[in-house]
Amino acid sequence: MNTEYKILVVDDSDENREMVSELLLAHRFKVDKACNGKEALIKLAATVPDIFLLDVAMPQMGGLELLDKISVKDNAYEAIMMTGNESLNDAKKAMELGAFSYVSKPLQWEEINDHLQRALSLVGVKKERMRHLKALEDEIRKSNKDLQAANQLRASFLSIVAHELRTPITTLMNYLAVLTGPENVEAVNDMKTTCDRLKDLVASLISLADLSSTSIAVRQENTHIPSFVEMLARKFAGKAAENKVAVIIDNLLSESMAAIDPRLLNIALMSLIDNAIKFSKEGGAVHINLKDLPDNGPLSLLISVSDRGCGISERARTHLFESFTQGEEHLTRHFGGLGTGLFLAKRAAEIMGASIEVTSDKGKGSKFTLNIPVPEAACQK
Repeated sequence: MNTEYKILVVDDSDENREMVSELLLAHRFKVDKACNGKEALIKLAATVPDIFLLDVAMPQMGGLELLDKISVKDNAYEAIMMTGNESLNDAKKAMELGAFSYVSKPLQWEEINDHLQRALSLVGVKKERMRHLKALEDEIRKSNKDLQAANQLRASFLSIVAHELRTPITTLMNYLAVLTGPENVEAVNDMKTTCDRLKDLVASLISLADLSSTSIAVRQENTHIPSFVEMLARKFAGKAAENKVAVIIDNLLSESMAAIDPRLLNIALMSLIDNAIKFSKEGGAVHINLKDLPDNGPLSLLISVSDRGCGISERARTHLFESFTQGEEHLTRHFGGLGTGLFLAKRAAEIMGASIEVTSDKGKGSKFTLNIPVPEAACQK
């Protein structure tokens, strides 16, 4: 029924405005009136009509300017232009700006009613579409909220578990330091190795909890990259010796200093170096290559970690950076671990604005390359 619909008549002529309004009221439409585009915008802010009936030429703001401001295509209303002596060019411009149609003055009810009914049908379609879009947006918003809550719960759980594990491990390590007699050497070494493995797992859980946050601030510091990488490599000296793997650093940097986030770079490189040593063959070597690309656009720091281990199949590379997964199922059983190393490396890289590329040949080894954009002003030899 027409009583469901509201028409806003915008015309600077009192006579035309009243005549059109009375015609619409006689056919049971709801009617509001404005004498120019500015007044129409004020009316729109208070109540949204279904149809604008717009005169073209009006003082202060004409119909074409108003049409441009109300964005008909993006809203659940339509506009019909009322033309008098204006040219067809104005009508054409009105259609380009989103008008549904135009009618000529003096208005005839049969003609205007036909335009109104067709425009109202389109308004109904637009309203239904917007209802569906709003329902979809609400559903997406709820899903995102649920996902955010789940991520927060996971991060909280990981943090609690990690800290609860760290306390007894510290106690065990302290007691092991006491049991240093020659008769206990083998048992103490076995227990220390086990505790070190647990410490690595706890460190992974803490990093996983930290990097699960959606709002991690990047804190860049001027860092001497070769010294930083050498310090990390020394942390793996025991593991490398146990696996009979050499760790070799190839420094090809033209700039030794770079502004990076040491915490995030530490997480990324620790994960990559740990994986490379773990999957290397006995007697093999892990190469850490440092270089920069100062000649190709913005300065980038490239750090690659390569091994000559078992390599990664093309199928396994598709989910390589997912959390709690390892490249091949049989490797999980053989090498152990949580399967979080590469996920942590990628997540830390993403937060830094960096990327990780991987190249690998099955049975020949793998190479992981961190590409880190570096502010040029903060670099020096």
